[in-house]
Amino acid sequence: MTMNSSGKPQVWATRWCLRPGRSGDELPAAECEPLLERVRGYEQDAADQVEKLRTQLARAEEFAAARRVRLTPAR
Repeated sequence: MTMNSSGKPQVWATRWCLRPGRSGDELPAAECEPLLERVRGYEQDAADQVEKLRTQLARAEEFAAARRVRLTPAR
């Protein structure tokens, strides 16, 4: 079983090598592996983008909190 970068199994990996419309008919390994590598690359790119967006969100939340503190009148 293929594992992703977080160590979780990638269940979809086995389904990618099945020919559409053919029950149980798998692609030859020579065709399947390059496709799986491409999908793994897309998955890694997506994970990288998610991490960048999380960082951006955290910074935006920190900025918003700082603005709230600055704009809240002293009691």
